[in-house]
Amino acid sequence: MQNDQLVFKTKSEFVQAAFDQVAKVVSDHAQPCLEALTPAISAEKCLFHLAAVAHDWSYDSSKIDAYAELYKHSNAELIEAFGDE
Repeated sequence: MQNDQLVFKTKSEFVQAAFDQVAKVVSDHAQPCLEALTPAISAEKCLFHLAAVAHDWSYDSSKIDAYAELYKHSNAELIEAFGDE
């Protein structure tokens, strides 16, 4: 394994990167649900909450919003096609 080192110039850069990375982890973790044609409601709620926190703390929530909107639309399509249970 290579010894990669991440360097952030400011705490703000680090926190922004952390928000974006957590959103990616949540999305990646929920992806198998969508692949199994199962809505990932908890991922959608988590991503929208994470975006709200990032926004409230004056960070850029655009990447998180993009993940959240993708799950919102995918979940809605699955629920429309197969029902909510």
